[in-house]
Amino acid sequence: AFRDSYYKTRIAAARAAEERSLATAVPYLKFRAANDEVAAVKEASVKALGKIANGEAIDALVELFSKKNNPDTIKIAAAQMLMSIDASKYSSDIIKSYQEAKQQKQKALQAGLVKVLGEGKAGNLKSLAQELLQSTDVVELSYGLQLAKNNQFYDLEELIRPLLDEKKYGSLAIKAKETLDAMNLK
Repeated sequence: AFRDSYYKTRIAAARAAEERSLATAVPYLKFRAANDEVAAVKEASVKALGKIANGEAIDALVELFSKKNNPDTIKIAAAQMLMSIDASKYSSDIIKSYQEAKQQKQKALQAGLVKVLGEGKAGNLKSLAQELLQSTDVVELSYGLQLAKNNQFYDLEELIRPLLDEKKYGSLAIKAKETLDAMNLK
């Protein structure tokens, strides 16, 4: 099924491998994630690798994430799977790539990686949360709030409180209030 000419069959094969956590499918998934001409097949293969999450699958995800010529969507999907496997271990590499994308003005990659990082749960994300909460970009501020909320970074309260100004921040002020409420810092 991984070699079928019809792309929906290849997607179904990747999903079946994911549902069954088929370690024997890892080489096929790795090949499809790297080489398939259909983006949906690539993404389904990356997701399956993340769900299988054995050593070989994790190595494949690291390779897909770090390979420079891979499409941004594949890098982002691989980063998401790596964060779901072990956020503490892989977040530093993802943060580094996020900062490089920001510096090189790669907007799509930057936005995708900050979203993945914003959903993360790991103690070593505190400095990123702090950086995002000091940003002037609304999207970065929003993910900074999400990180603070997910990880209960209580000591970032002084960076969150100024965001409560509804006139200046609008709907972001609501999210800031929700963040403080979730952290029991009213």
